[in-house]
Amino acid sequence: MKTSSENYHLLSDDESVDEPTFPIHRRTLQSRPRYVIPLIFAFIVSLCLNVFFGTRNLQNPYLTHLSNSGKSYFAGLTRDVPTTFERGGVYVDDDETISNAAWDAIQYYHGTVALDHDYAASKGIPRSQNFPWDDTKGIYFLNGFHDLHCVVRTISNSPGLDQFTKRIRRTMLQLRDGVPLTSPVSHSLHCLNSLRQDILCAADDTPLYTSYDHPGAVGFDQPRQCRSWEALEDWANERTACWRDINSGQHIDTLFRYRYCPEGSPYNEHIHAIFGEFDKGENASAFT
Repeated sequence: MKTSSENYHLLSDDESVDEPTFPIHRRTLQSRPRYVIPLIFAFIVSLCLNVFFGTRNLQNPYLTHLSNSGKSYFAGLTRDVPTTFERGGVYVDDDETISNAAWDAIQYYHGTVALDHDYAASKGIPRSQNFPWDDTKGIYFLNGFHDLHCVVRTISNSPGLDQFTKRIRRTMLQLRDGVPLTSPVSHSLHCLNSLRQDILCAADDTPLYTSYDHPGAVGFDQPRQCRSWEALEDWANERTACWRDINSGQHIDTLFRYRYCPEGSPYNEHIHAIFGEFDKGENASAFT
């Protein structure tokens, strides 16, 4: 029987021993599940797209400004107009003759503006359809006025006669009174969705107080700082697209609605060469 010393000895430098081999199992590409490679490829594509769009958004001057400034990006408006949340007022007067007249006095068509294509590009907003009297400019509808459009709408009851109506408010009153609707419910739903998005986008963090004597009322007569709507109208009027909502609800050539440039506009001569003389007053229509 061999002793332990006979079974084992140190190896000299010139001795070698065969390394043991083990049955190592290597997966080949052919043995992998077929979905792995497409999954990896899709992940890489998704990552690249995220980087691309994320970088592009960071480079958009409009989005950058929204993150860094308290001024409105285009008209440069600041919240410097002290006002209060209304407790009541003419817009909700119990006498509907008064409230209707107040709503009828609101005008929203000032918000249609013609902006230079290069200016729009420099501000990071999409290129719009051409202004019919100057193809270097595009037609835009300012969002604040679009919101007004959702609560104030011009419709025609007869050719040449326009009256103001409240898109959402009038629909509610007509449903209440059981009379035929003057505009489809689908448009009111569109307006509600537009206003919903604006409310979420504004994310107004003003804390409104709650009243002890009327728990259901919040914020009445509470001060707040607003931007000047009049200053926004001035900014828009300086860039007017000459638009009026004539013959609303009727199918007419859209060009007729862009004839209402102010006195002194460089486009009036061209417009009158096409349309001749026509009524620009309150009862303006495509047929005069």
